[in-house]
Amino acid sequence: MNIKQNEKILKSSLIRHHQNNSRVDVFVDNRELRELKGLIDYFKKMGVKIVFFQMPVHQTLLSSKRYNARRLILLKMFSYAEFNWVKKYDANKYQTSDGIHLLYKSA
Repeated sequence: MNIKQNEKILKSSLIRHHQNNSRVDVFVDNRELRELKGLIDYFKKMGVKIVFFQMPVHQTLLSSKRYNARRLILLKMFSYAEFNWVKKYDANKYQTSDGIHLLYKSA
């Protein structure tokens, strides 16, 4: 459980994330997307209400090419018109241990 933020770990993780997030190869292949779509279709047929949300990440990652490409692909597949999405969040209100994983108090 991440209780305390370690600035050294956060800084090195953010550097690594930014290096990796400059690439736009967002999904290994379409298999992940097909599996996700299949699961969502299955649950919709069962009468389950699907609600999407974007997990809070460090504010500097929000503008990365990779993050935005993933978000746009998911929005194209699961549009606001067809699915419920939780409103966007204020990234400044959340703290992460490494840019992605929330600290306990922010979860």
